[in-house]
Amino acid sequence: MPLIHPQGRHVARALPVPGMVVYDQVPMPLNGAARDLLAGKGPVILPVFSPRSAKVLGQAVLGARAPVWLVAISGAARAAWTGPAPARCTLAGQPTADAMRAAILLIAQAEQS
Repeated sequence: MPLIHPQGRHVARALPVPGMVVYDQVPMPLNGAARDLLAGKGPVILPVFSPRSAKVLGQAVLGARAPVWLVAISGAARAAWTGPAPARCTLAGQPTADAMRAAILLIAQAEQS
């Protein structure tokens, strides 16, 4: 049975099957609300779902005055972070959306305690 890997334009690691590009992650500038949060005093939780998103978002938030709380989907995504040193950082327990949600809720609860 032939296999194909549906993938993004930017691939972190090629698989041993043919790939087909089905999406592209196009960097976008931060909107005004995001810039306002990053200029404030309260912590800003930044989830990164890939090494590439860690690089792109890291560059976008270099001038942040707010404490950055980084939530990374993997050690590779954490290692790729190019932004300001996070005041807090946590890794998802697994590389899944559910694990990222749990990690985001966990770090957010730390602010409330």
